[in-house]
Amino acid sequence: MNATTMYYNKAFEQYIRNTASVHTNRDLEEAYREDSDSYAFPQGFRGDYTGALAEENLFRRRATVIDTSPGDMKIQTVESTAEAVLCDERMAYDEQADTFDSVEFDAYKLASLAKLRREFIADNNFDLQAYLRKNFCRRFGRAEERLLLTGTGVDQPTGLLTSAVVGATASELTYDDVIKLYFSVKPEYRRKGTWIVNDKTALALRTLKDDNGAFLWDQATGTILGKPVEYSMYMPDADAGAKPIAFGDLSYYWMLQRESLSVRLLKEKYILDGMIGIVGYERFDGKLIRPDAVKTLQIAG
Repeated sequence: MNATTMYYNKAFEQYIRNTASVHTNRDLEEAYREDSDSYAFPQGFRGDYTGALAEENLFRRRATVIDTSPGDMKIQTVESTAEAVLCDERMAYDEQADTFDSVEFDAYKLASLAKLRREFIADNNFDLQAYLRKNFCRRFGRAEERLLLTGTGVDQPTGLLTSAVVGATASELTYDDVIKLYFSVKPEYRRKGTWIVNDKTALALRTLKDDNGAFLWDQATGTILGKPVEYSMYMPDADAGAKPIAFGDLSYYWMLQRESLSVRLLKEKYILDGMIGIVGYERFDGKLIRPDAVKTLQIAG
């Protein structure tokens, strides 16, 4: 989604405070979502919700996030194995074929409801937009991360752990098995590789040493073999059959944002309680477009 205008941002503030006028409604048409009767959260300014979402969701920091319309169901991808070669000025160009493929994405809907007292909404000293941005970004960012990591692909996104290739199988976490996992990933994917673990696994990895007593985990930089570590509460523990560690180039996991975060007021539903409901919506999907770009270490079952 493109950045919203100053006029829309001002009209959006009036809308969520339930003070919209006819003129306000005209400005709101800029980012009106007819299918859900909602309005997009302002975007494209410093401190907007996209930065807050990235703080909650590692995929918005590390994956490839693509904004696209709800109707675009197939995305073209290219698997390139060709190389540049030296050639004489009068030589014909070396013909090396890339392979083309298409990946089909869906549009899964996330929704969440916040209820606020009318006096809070009417109070101009209460930063309603900041409250919603923080509240919804926490809810949506965490839900996105959980689904993009563990989703089954059936009526939900295909999570990274579902589609990543198993690079090593171990009976427990050992120094040697982590090294095997690292080198099982092709060099082209190791170059920008990132580790994903939960806190419990990270604690175990911090204690691993080689035969000379050198720690696997670089305590000074917080990296493993020079590669950054991301933490997720949705990664499994190192139990039998689980995949507690993932490593590879997360840019090959694509998150498609079909419809960015938008909100709708429920003015009458909670009127007897003196409250107004504010519903947040978004539509998205995700897939690892090159399964061998990320590998996992699986504990033997």
